[in-house]
Amino acid sequence: MLAGQLPRLTLAGPRCTPQKRIQKVAGSAGQQGQRMERVMIQKSYHELDLPPLNVLVAEDGLANRVLARGLLLREGHNVTLVEDGSQALSRLLGGRYDLVLMDVDMPVMDGLSATRAIRACEASTGRRTPVVALTSNKNPEECLAAGMDAFLSKPLNLATFRHVVSQVLRQRAA
Repeated sequence: MLAGQLPRLTLAGPRCTPQKRIQKVAGSAGQQGQRMERVMIQKSYHELDLPPLNVLVAEDGLANRVLARGLLLREGHNVTLVEDGSQALSRLLGGRYDLVLMDVDMPVMDGLSATRAIRACEASTGRRTPVVALTSNKNPEECLAAGMDAFLSKPLNLATFRHVVSQVLRQRAA
């Protein structure tokens, strides 16, 4: 990745992805392929094992909040939901989170402004909480400039979420 470039992390890449594994198994296994597909998908997702995380989700859309909450709880994470960037900033300053999923377009304070404020507050502490943009229409460069660490397109899905979070946490640990 080039310096200053925000990764748009998806399951596509040089490694054998779950989709490629499905094609390989289904292409050679016929009827049994459907059962084997599920096993291969499950195994490939578990290669991305994540510890239980405290996740703050800032999302103004009810359907997206419910979806994010369901995906995260199903994976064993603790979830705090807020509806705008101002609430996210307040929660983050009052607690510790391993990850923030931040909608970019929200009322009161948008996700870009909230992330800038979070980064300004963190500058004095030396701590940096990963912030992942949740959006359907903003470009990654704008998110990077605001201080976000990665970019997830809506609608949120489990496979992409796990991949992006794994990448962000690996980068943070390095």
